[in-house]
Amino acid sequence: MAEFLVFDLYGPLASWGDTAVGEQRPTRPRPSKSALVGLLAGTLGIERQDEEAHQALNRGLGLALAVRSPGKPLTDYHTVQMPHGKDRYATRREEMVHSKRLNTVLSWRTYLGEALFRACLWQRGDAAPELGRLAKALQRPVFCPYLGRKSCPPGLPFNPRIVQAETMALALTQDSGQEDFLPGFVAPTGNMEMYWEGRTLPGDPDPGVEAVQRMSSRDSLLSRRRWQFTARTENQGYTRKEVS
Repeated sequence: MAEFLVFDLYGPLASWGDTAVGEQRPTRPRPSKSALVGLLAGTLGIERQDEEAHQALNRGLGLALAVRSPGKPLTDYHTVQMPHGKDRYATRREEMVHSKRLNTVLSWRTYLGEALFRACLWQRGDAAPELGRLAKALQRPVFCPYLGRKSCPPGLPFNPRIVQAETMALALTQDSGQEDFLPGFVAPTGNMEMYWEGRTLPGDPDPGVEAVQRMSSRDSLLSRRRWQFTARTENQGYTRKEVS
């Protein structure tokens, strides 16, 4: 038996940033590891400049995700005014009032509507905080949490729980007790899509999991301060078990 931290990620809108080029600001189809590391860091009160603490979370935690409802993509045509030059301002109002010249920036920002994911974490060494501490932080966060962008608040509590299970898959398929509060069109399906990094820990996937492919995801934190990321190996699979 091993110990896992399992929690839910649901919101009317979420955006899990993908590679952004020019005016396009897409979202990944599921939460990235760097986004969840940032979410956990915020709940613990870790500031962005604290590189060592962010790296401890990234290296010390294994991650698996279950797609309970993939949501639907939504694109927002977005206009933003920003000052020309490198002057710094204390507030947004000061920036708009005192800037000598304003530029208008156009962008297309993509979101996921009504998506539901379940995250599962386990410890990989002593670098990361204990799972119990992370669970308490998700219940009483220091900084306000959001689902990828500040305009995307959670639609339900994270409902963190410490689960004892033989495999990651068994931890992910346990009922959260929250799904009765979801709208009917978000009703999860029984055949669950799963993603996990490295090997399923502990041991190999159980007989109820069908592994499909291994892939490289460029969402492992390299430097939070410089917004740099590197690749990690991720597995995709499905569980044939009926989820309650």
